[in-house]
Amino acid sequence: LLSFSNSNMSAADDEDIGGSDWGEEQSRLLREAGFKIVRFGEANMMYVGPVDYSDRPDGHGFMFLSNGDMHECDFKSGRACGEGIYVSSKGTEYCGTWDMNKRVGQFKVVDPKGTHWIEKYNAEGKRVARKKVREPQPNPKYVEGGEEPETVEVEVAPDEPAKKCWLCNNFSRDRNNHAWACRAHPGRFREDRTYCGDGPTPGIWSCCGRTAKAETGCSFRHHDFMAED
Repeated sequence: LLSFSNSNMSAADDEDIGGSDWGEEQSRLLREAGFKIVRFGEANMMYVGPVDYSDRPDGHGFMFLSNGDMHECDFKSGRACGEGIYVSSKGTEYCGTWDMNKRVGQFKVVDPKGTHWIEKYNAEGKRVARKKVREPQPNPKYVEGGEEPETVEVEVAPDEPAKKCWLCNNFSRDRNNHAWACRAHPGRFREDRTYCGDGPTPGIWSCCGRTAKAETGCSFRHHDFMAED
């Protein structure tokens, strides 16, 4: 099976992740793609993609945050540097360019409802402007020789709303659905029914053997979206 690797970055832990979280077919595909899987300890982040000699993200890969956000981007020496797309767990989509983990320049944004926005960021990564995307349309009030302009700016038609995945409970869209889009546990969290103490009932995930119920999913797959009403 694919050998998991610990990052040398400061956020990494010393835990041996092991190969039990991944099936043989998934591991084979990762190897053939030249990808590795790097886990960042307390942050509970995971990266899938090419790495450098220090096992830092380096190349086009996928960074998964503990809150369910996913960042597909070009990475260099462990940092996002280049064009990419960031999809939040709520379904907001950001398309633009990153420089040393900072958003810079103009970003195209689609919120969970499908509304299109343009955001601008300065060199420090701070957002300095945000407005809805508009486009020119024929003005129905226009009369040649009159005072009304020939065209008017109207808000562009909304995109499809983000859809919820029943596996990971996150929101996304079909265009962002791929083999690494959904991070979830394929098994169940089995609680210790004999426990009578205070606090949360301990247990274990049947798929990966981890004991924290809040542990982020151990396997990647395509989103399985809930049927629309």
